[in-house]
Amino acid sequence: MFLQDDMLCLMDPCRALVPDDKVYFEIDLKIRCDRDATKDFSRGVVNFDWVRLPTGKETRTLGLESMLSNVELSCAHVYSPVEATVAINILKGPCSLSRVAASTPGNFRDHIILYDDSNRTVLGDGVAVPLARCVVAVALKQKLALFLVGGDDVLEHLALTLGHSDEVLVRKMGSAEVEVRVAWTAVPIRKRPGMFKGVANELLLL
Repeated sequence: MFLQDDMLCLMDPCRALVPDDKVYFEIDLKIRCDRDATKDFSRGVVNFDWVRLPTGKETRTLGLESMLSNVELSCAHVYSPVEATVAINILKGPCSLSRVAASTPGNFRDHIILYDDSNRTVLGDGVAVPLARCVVAVALKQKLALFLVGGDDVLEHLALTLGHSDEVLVRKMGSAEVEVRVAWTAVPIRKRPGMFKGVANELLLL
């Protein structure tokens, strides 16, 4: 149950989006009331235009006020991206995870949530962590930072920094042994024929 002014953490798209210019996000959230009746919680459309990002800034927060809520979307433009597909397995348990987050090193403010379990489910030997999102986009010249937070003790956590050559890491987390696997995939650049035209020594966008 959520009360007024409570915050609800929503999961973002499971894969990165590749825009030609703008990306439109259509939001249609409903809440269940008594006797299985539903009520509109948030409805509307917002758009993200990476061209309008201020110089030197890669993120932008979009807002939508409607119905019974305020929705905020934090969008980031990743230059020259590669895809990191993450899998986490418990080799030796028990292990209780409450959250798994991903970001780039030194920029946890713009992190994304891969796993969130307020029930603090205990995972045993050989169990794969059921990530809600397993693919993240990382800039070609950056590394991936993963943060695994224990369920019983917030001080029990595991922080990992993975480069493009790192594929399998095994680390201790409390009494458990955790395996993190990352598969790196290049993202091809989309080019539309006829977009550019060479004039003298300049390349013009048509």
